[in-house]
Amino acid sequence: MNIVAVAVAFVVGTAVVLLATPQVIRLSHRLGLYDRIDHGKSHRGLKPRLGGVAMFVGAVLAMAAGLLIEGRYTFVKAVISGVGFGLVFVVSLWDDIRGRPWWLRLIVQAIGATAFALVTVRPFVWFSVPFFGTFSPGLWSYPIAVLWLMMTTNALNLIDGTDGLAAGIAAIAGTVLLVSAWKNGLMGPAMLAAVTVGVCVGFLPYNLPPARIFMGDAGATLLGFTLGASSYTGGGKNVGFMSLLIPILVLAVPLSDVVGAIVRRSSRGDSIFEADQRHIHHVLLATGLGPRRTLILLYSVTAVLGATGLVLAGGPRNVVLLVAVSVGLGALFLMRSRGA
Repeated sequence: MNIVAVAVAFVVGTAVVLLATPQVIRLSHRLGLYDRIDHGKSHRGLKPRLGGVAMFVGAVLAMAAGLLIEGRYTFVKAVISGVGFGLVFVVSLWDDIRGRPWWLRLIVQAIGATAFALVTVRPFVWFSVPFFGTFSPGLWSYPIAVLWLMMTTNALNLIDGTDGLAAGIAAIAGTVLLVSAWKNGLMGPAMLAAVTVGVCVGFLPYNLPPARIFMGDAGATLLGFTLGASSYTGGGKNVGFMSLLIPILVLAVPLSDVVGAIVRRSSRGDSIFEADQRHIHHVLLATGLGPRRTLILLYSVTAVLGATGLVLAGGPRNVVLLVAVSVGLGALFLMRSRGA
């Protein structure tokens, strides 16, 4: 495993987003491109919504830098995978600017996820599940991968309803997935997770409450897609049950939120794509926790679940401790900030 390539991907992603986001803020103000206030949002006032542009540029340059150093990822594979990411980003950015129908976004997400799955998914991975034995899904790996990518893509998008939430959860989840991929000796998923973490770290200074800019659908779907891709391809050739639990546990907050939204809206006879204010963060804000304490709680839950998954899968205890200390320091910073 080339630790230099992974480190470079993280550093480039962080640096590019840190430098590019102020430029995007100025551009958004100049063009008058502000976030739409709807029933799924908890903020007030006008905020730029094109943060996803800076995040995408950072992700592309970070992955390119890492691949140049690593040098083992084939050009064709990289191009096709990039097309998958690019399609999802373009339609999401279009939605941020003009507003697009939900069915168009889903179709493009499915195409992008399929392109990525075709060049990265191993169809004959063996899974070991207690009481059920060992099995391989075979060609079913491809539709399973597409559905998983679409689920994570939309889960991060739905939970992006309060300042700093999606980026913070994605940073924690990406760190856990990076450790898991590193443990299994998988360069591609590890680098992709490092890119995700770097992009989030670079964006959070501008997105923590009170946010100066939002990532929009373009940024949220990018994070969901990269996390889904890293987690699905990061288990190795022979995947144990505990390794399967890692992405499910670390992404439990956004995944449970999207499942809850589907069940809740379907039971009322509403469209599952109709926004409401009954997501996890909305419920917590309604109890009077405040935006920063809501972040602390959901960050902590994500970190604890992710660390639990790593421990169950035999991950290094020192890294688990590092995750816990990092979240603790972040919680202290947020608690000492004004308006917690």
